[in-house]
Amino acid sequence: VINELENRKTKTDNENIDAEKASKIAEMVKVSDDNSKFFGPKISEIMNRNMVGKPENLDYFLISSKDQNNGSIQHKLNFSVTHTSEQKRIYSSASFCDKWQGCGNENLVDISVISSVASGCSSYECEYTEKMELNLTDDFLRSYMKDGLSLSFNSKKANNKLTLSKFYLEGYLSIAN
Repeated sequence: VINELENRKTKTDNENIDAEKASKIAEMVKVSDDNSKFFGPKISEIMNRNMVGKPENLDYFLISSKDQNNGSIQHKLNFSVTHTSEQKRIYSSASFCDKWQGCGNENLVDISVISSVASGCSSYECEYTEKMELNLTDDFLRSYMKDGLSLSFNSKKANNKLTLSKFYLEGYLSIAN
């Protein structure tokens, strides 16, 4: 009986911590245009591909717009990667990861490339910033609120895996509705 009570208390404590994390994300969501545009907090990561290469900067966040006539919401995952290399990568698709974090190439989804900018070029490399978006439906995002969503943005040269935690999705979608 004591173990059961302790397990219930631990579960309740964890649920309270989870709700607090989602609440903090919700506080960071920016709303504009008479509650029709929503901007999630930016997630920034630094990734090293190998021991000798320069680190890459990954930035991503959700943007949503609400149709004022019918109330439907369309979401976009905005992704930007800054890397130093001989040439840009030319990202062309995204793939969704399964619960084991495998991001197969069976069901590739088209993305929209926003921009690709080179700067700080030397005779053999440049620093590239490539920005892209992925359209996501409201139902699709909501289906991942329990476990979070992992996906990969793909180019011929490299793939970048991103994760929107369940706390990010819960907090963001509690405001973007």
